[in-house]
Amino acid sequence: MSEGTPSAALGVLMRGAAEDVSVEAWFNERVWPMEVNLTADDVRLDAELACAEMLLSGGTAFADHCFHAERIAEAAVATGIRADIAPTYFSSSGRKPWSAPPRPP
Repeated sequence: MSEGTPSAALGVLMRGAAEDVSVEAWFNERVWPMEVNLTADDVRLDAELACAEMLLSGGTAFADHCFHAERIAEAAVATGIRADIAPTYFSSSGRKPWSAPPRPP
């Protein structure tokens, strides 16, 4: 993929939900409260719309990481666009972050 490759295919369905707000307010007060309610089917539809927009505007590839990554991959395959996709995991009550053990002297 080249410089200028789009990322974050998910979001077409939420476009316009938060304009003229700080990035913190955009994520915490608008985007994440909506994303938590998305089903796998919602993500697939959103990804298909995003892929169509990218292809129609000349895009040939994108990189993304999101919930239901397998559904984004399905949309990429169905539309023929190239993609580099990774799953995303968030937890507010999960395990504490792992720390490497100290190095021996």
